[in-house]
Amino acid sequence: MFINIQGPPTRDARIRRMVNLHLSKVAKSKRKSKYDVNEEEADQQRLQKTRIGQGLDTVKEPGKDCAAVNVPNAGPSPLPVKLESFYPSGRQGKMAAEAWRDYFTQFVHSDMKAQGLSLTRRNAYAATLFAWSSEHDVLFSALAAWRFYCLPGSSSTSLRKTSFGTFDAPRARLLKNIHEKLEKQEVDDILILSICIAMTVDHHLGYTGFGEAHLKGIDTVIKMRGGFSSVGTSAPEIEDTFRYSAVLAISAVKLATELESPQSTFPPFASLSDHLKSSDETNRHLLPAGFQSLISRQFFSQPMIEVLVSFQTWWAGQDETKAGASRSWRGITPPGLAKFEKAIFAVLSCLGDDVSGIGTQHEGPMWRRTKQRMKTIENETMLWEQGEFSNLLIWLVTIVASPRQIDTCPVEQRNILLDKTMELRPDLKDINAVERILRGFFFRESCATAWRQVWESRLPSS
Repeated sequence: MFINIQGPPTRDARIRRMVNLHLSKVAKSKRKSKYDVNEEEADQQRLQKTRIGQGLDTVKEPGKDCAAVNVPNAGPSPLPVKLESFYPSGRQGKMAAEAWRDYFTQFVHSDMKAQGLSLTRRNAYAATLFAWSSEHDVLFSALAAWRFYCLPGSSSTSLRKTSFGTFDAPRARLLKNIHEKLEKQEVDDILILSICIAMTVDHHLGYTGFGEAHLKGIDTVIKMRGGFSSVGTSAPEIEDTFRYSAVLAISAVKLATELESPQSTFPPFASLSDHLKSSDETNRHLLPAGFQSLISRQFFSQPMIEVLVSFQTWWAGQDETKAGASRSWRGITPPGLAKFEKAIFAVLSCLGDDVSGIGTQHEGPMWRRTKQRMKTIENETMLWEQGEFSNLLIWLVTIVASPRQIDTCPVEQRNILLDKTMELRPDLKDINAVERILRGFFFRESCATAWRQVWESRLPSS
């Protein structure tokens, strides 16, 4: 059954003690700082005056206005943060340190579950991130920004507009630290992980105009590192975890940019595709009947068939008893996909998230993007106009309208999509007719209750 998350996860006392010890050392060193109160205030005033000139706190997506949007609650309770003091002076600003600490006492736990890590490897993961971010400004800024932008309403342009540009300060500091490390030619796992976090932050905030630049940049950096197989090798015990983090970021940004900017060009990411290629064409006969029927009538391209087989391979290998602590399905959109096939690819990613650890992760809505995915399906005319796709369309609509964290789904938008589907298929009289169609595609009993509830709220006989 799909559940809604209430409150933060259980906190690990060892990690909390480790974080508090580090922060006490920071506080002690700051008491000996050369900056007095007046100098800190002067620093803040200088930051305000140079904000536009340096382009640090007013970074906006090119060609987009700051029109207000409605964003659902996508995370835990907000920090008691004043935007203007996020980085009051130096590296260890009070709010930055608080956000960084909050990541290790709240967020790291759900991250480790979503990574599918064993208890032993969870300790190694947390310890590695803690040590690296304690010593390196770029990862400290990345984790602080990651925590800050997971606040409810963080992607609301109305909030960005009323905060006089200070909303972009954590992001700006992260990009500044990345540029400084690049200028020094310091290409390592810390830089790659920080860039992946920056990419994800922009993805969450809707800055798709930067997607193409991000993807070309991370491709270049990975090549400088020695290829994708070299990513994570500085932490051998959990190197595959850092590769998976890179795949999550790259696949999400590439897909979003392709859907919203079809004319964009991207690197092939061949090394990632090879790394992910675990599907076997012999598994093609195991695909659900609905997909096999469409394939037999040649409605899908060969790249799309390979995507479906890849998902089937992952789907068959999932242990439902450990779904809350397993990795989601991810792949890099291959060349040659039609626009409607990319929409299907996006829905497969949503389903993968729902039945894996990402489904209950605090940051899960950042990856799933329910509002945008519903819009993608609603606007894909090929799926609505081609009669042979009508059963597939019902399945696609069901997936995008039923996120595991159901409160992140805009009810009005969901109802419009369901009503539009029922207008196309007036034969949908009851929930049993809907379920028979759903079982022709990827179907899981653990999802059935949530899927039924969504349809029962709109079907005339319910």
